[in-house]
Amino acid sequence: MPKPQPRNLIFPVKTHSLTIYVSGSQTSTVADLKDEVLSAFQANVMNQVDGLPEVITRKDFELCKALRDKGRLTGKYDPLEESAGIKGLLMNWDTLAVQYRDPETGLPLPIELRVPSQYDDDEEPTSRGPPSEARSPPSKGKRKAPPQ
Repeated sequence: MPKPQPRNLIFPVKTHSLTIYVSGSQTSTVADLKDEVLSAFQANVMNQVDGLPEVITRKDFELCKALRDKGRLTGKYDPLEESAGIKGLLMNWDTLAVQYRDPETGLPLPIELRVPSQYDDDEEPTSRGPPSEARSPPSKGKRKAPPQ
């Protein structure tokens, strides 16, 4: 039997290199989540992240759910209807993506997500290969009996 969903659900919403965490109840709609995301966009976030399109209203973007195949992400996204309730549609901690609309034509733009590097720009990953012979301690084990 699956675990019951909590009363308050949390959703990471990703766009470019930015992640916004929004919450909603079981009775919330996708429009309620979009209002929270819009509020976050208008809270001086635009100045901190380069390359974010300007968002003024809820009509400037869509929330999309990542599609999965056998538990793995496919890289494709399905736009969510604003009027749809999140109960049964989304699970707790489902990642959502922002799909912006072209301000001139109103057509949806491609979803753009950037994964930040795990390392600093001047830092390179260290090799995790076997230790070199110079650093390895002498082998200890059973010794042969000395000749008599």
